[in-house]
Amino acid sequence: TTYEVQNYDFMHENVAAGTHYYRLMQIDYDGQFSYSPVEVVRITSDKEILVRPTLATASVDLVVGKPFDYDTQVDVYSVTGQKVMETVFQAGEINKTLDVAELNGGHYIIRLNTNNGTHTTRFVKL
Repeated sequence: TTYEVQNYDFMHENVAAGTHYYRLMQIDYDGQFSYSPVEVVRITSDKEILVRPTLATASVDLVVGKPFDYDTQVDVYSVTGQKVMETVFQAGEINKTLDVAELNGGHYIIRLNTNNGTHTTRFVKL
């Protein structure tokens, strides 16, 4: 029991990739209870690559779940299969910005080649 601010932390170990929701429940001695606001946490895996925005005009940001221990090739392809851009996630990086301003409008596929296989995502250049 205290009137002072209390800080809490919790480590959710071995959590699966996805969206998770967390909140605290406080129970008083008289049985009444209240909840903290819900905190939303999105966990990505190292096998996943996120692109934002998915509807792009000038640039897209690529984000991986955790940094790689090695340089990782990233290729961008048109829907016809033509490689239009390439870059590398340097070891330790988790995000990279691609300048797509010069690309023609249309759908594009981003391919990330890792030791765990090939992972893809898409974006549209407006």
